[in-house]
Amino acid sequence: MSASVVSAGLIALVLTIAYGIVLPRKFQASGKYYTETTVRKDFADIKNTYMSDKKHFWLATQKDSTAPKGEKIVGCVLVEPYNWKHDEYSFKKNGKDKEMGEVAELRRMSVDKNIRGKGIGFKLGSELKKFCKEKGYNTVVLSTLSNNYPAITLYEKLGFRIVDYFTIFMGAIVFRPVIMVLKL
Repeated sequence: MSASVVSAGLIALVLTIAYGIVLPRKFQASGKYYTETTVRKDFADIKNTYMSDKKHFWLATQKDSTAPKGEKIVGCVLVEPYNWKHDEYSFKKNGKDKEMGEVAELRRMSVDKNIRGKGIGFKLGSELKKFCKEKGYNTVVLSTLSNNYPAITLYEKLGFRIVDYFTIFMGAIVFRPVIMVLKL
């Protein structure tokens, strides 16, 4: 066997281990770290973190006799002003910022997977739209993964339309989020 074949085999083995085992574990660990630090900190004080004149956080609850206070959280959604300094979706770069007016971003939409399809997400989204209209927003934006078909379907029922896709590379893992926009 030639040295180049052995070298190629070793390189393939190292890459398989790195991209197939090590990196996914690192991403899983970083997601766990994010949840245990940022999310836990943010959720520890929802009122001060997410409640102000231009942003709001909704919780959907359901009665549950086994829960500590007789009800459990089954869904949530956040709206806050779009971060133009960070401009994650490149609206300024693409010259769309002027036509959008005042922009809000929908974030942290989640519904308990055991009770999805019962209208909770739609109700949360409807409350968010009502709030945005009352607060003078002209546009609401969001991103979700392009293979998250249930979420995309929900957002389309709420009036959002897909306007763009972008790609995020994390080692060998590729994410393909969609950007969705709702004109109010």
